[in-house]
Amino acid sequence: MRLNILIFTLFVALTQVKAQFIISPDTAVCLGSEVTLLAAGANSSPSFVNTDDVHSDVVDLGFDFNFYGNVYNQCVLSANGYITFDFDQAGAFSPWTIPAVIPNPGTVPENAILAPWHDIDPGVDGSIVFGTYGAAPNRVFYVVWCNVPMFSCNELISSQYLLLYETTNKIEMHIEEKPLCVGWNGGAAVQGIVNENSTLSEIVTDPVLNQPRNFPLQWTAADEGWEFIPNDDFTSYAISEIPYLPITTGTISWLDQFGNLLVDGLSLTVNPEIVGDNYYYISIVDVCTGESVENADSVLIQVAPPTIAGADSTVFLCNSDDIVDLNSYLSGGHEAGGEWFSPDFVSMVNLLDPSIAQSGDYTYITYGLHPNC
Repeated sequence: MRLNILIFTLFVALTQVKAQFIISPDTAVCLGSEVTLLAAGANSSPSFVNTDDVHSDVVDLGFDFNFYGNVYNQCVLSANGYITFDFDQAGAFSPWTIPAVIPNPGTVPENAILAPWHDIDPGVDGSIVFGTYGAAPNRVFYVVWCNVPMFSCNELISSQYLLLYETTNKIEMHIEEKPLCVGWNGGAAVQGIVNENSTLSEIVTDPVLNQPRNFPLQWTAADEGWEFIPNDDFTSYAISEIPYLPITTGTISWLDQFGNLLVDGLSLTVNPEIVGDNYYYISIVDVCTGESVENADSVLIQVAPPTIAGADSTVFLCNSDDIVDLNSYLSGGHEAGGEWFSPDFVSMVNLLDPSIAQSGDYTYITYGLHPNC
């Protein structure tokens, strides 16, 4: 009876999820494999707001977000520090005057997140950017009003951040600096949220003045963070002060683990040549500060060499021969710990009885890190 023994090599994959700027997960690949990595950065599309007292075009959140019981996947940005889910405001005038308390039924802004709403002027300086980072189901949509002068008090600079969280529907506001322009608009500013018909609202209470940050209170803030957590039916939100933790977003550059610049942009295609751990990093030129944030995030690509299962062999046995050890026929060197399979690919031990065995290809498989090597 003739037994043919063929040897193949296989690997088992490992994967884990990575976070904030780099969207691609850590992964394991075979030596010689090509991998494309993706990151999230600032959006500078034509709907980017750089004019005083305007609303943007409709922009995508990148996921579904529940606000006061209504689900949205888009919003409109205001040059005056808020976003709205009232799509009729897209491209329209954004009011700067704050004449009354919020809620103020029938008056823009409604169906809005005020982060805060006050009269700032991106037409003079500063920038407003937006984007989405992370991977489902934990993506985050952000808007940054960065270094924007107060209207009529251009020497006073405001910076504020708004984040919407997928799945939890949490809202975060982070205020780096909110100055007070006393001589304009009564110094008014409102921080909070309001639903589509102004029947529901939540306003932040100033931690120093102990009054709602609503008309006509004059207030300032620096290095503050606030979160809004919805209740089960989205009819109210619990407001809590949290640590100030603004995001960094801007132009992205990719570097390897030796500090070599590979490419600028949101994607990188690599073919790692080092067996073992290969780290790739991103640096970001922050849109707000202009500073370069080195190694803002990283991703790991583990590269596995092929395991050695020995060379292919052809063995002739008679059905009267004694039981044989198949391992003794592995030539060319092999790694221990592999598994034998019969011609119909059923797992078996390494001992073969020629009197009852079938002819065919017996396969010895070694297991490494990845199934495709």
